[in-house]
Amino acid sequence: MQTAWPTLRALFFLALLPCWAAAQSADRMTPELLWKLGRVALEDVSPDGTMAVYGVTYFTLETNKSARDLYLVPVAGGTPKKLTAFEGSKENARFRPDGKRIGYLRNGLLWE
Repeated sequence: MQTAWPTLRALFFLALLPCWAAAQSADRMTPELLWKLGRVALEDVSPDGTMAVYGVTYFTLETNKSARDLYLVPVAGGTPKKLTAFEGSKENARFRPDGKRIGYLRNGLLWE
């Protein structure tokens, strides 16, 4: 099975791009800029090792809340596909053993 490190490194740098661009214009990193960064976390790799599902969590200082969406990306590289786009957090995403669907938890319930 291939490792997902090249994809994870690419995701990490993509998540840093908005903050890096803002920091270049301001010439400094601020706590507000750090809070605007999405936190990226690998959830699972497909059984055949070709796809990875990951989550990106964003925090809002004003409401002191977070929201998390799931994305699917080829391990070899490519354009990520956003899987979820609704309020709240989605957690513990896992591929089914056949690799055809992804299950995740939302508000304590299992979704596919």
